[in-house]
Amino acid sequence: MLSADTTKRVLAAILHSLPDEGPGLLAKLEIRHGWGDVVHVRLSLGPTTRELPAHLRLAVESALGDLRHRVEVEWEPADA
Repeated sequence: MLSADTTKRVLAAILHSLPDEGPGLLAKLEIRHGWGDVVHVRLSLGPTTRELPAHLRLAVESALGDLRHRVEVEWEPADA
């Protein structure tokens, strides 16, 4: 089971990494504990700059520290 402290650290890292103004960029966030004590984090982003996904990935990795983890970044399809 994923601890509340770990979840809070990941959420705080994401919160501090997102820009203060502009459109909502984070469409969906999944944090779960997986087999082998791996923390899986999936970030689904809306329209964004090329720098933001790498910035968010580094922030999440920093928040997880020595915990085994996997961070995925995906883009939500644009509204037609």
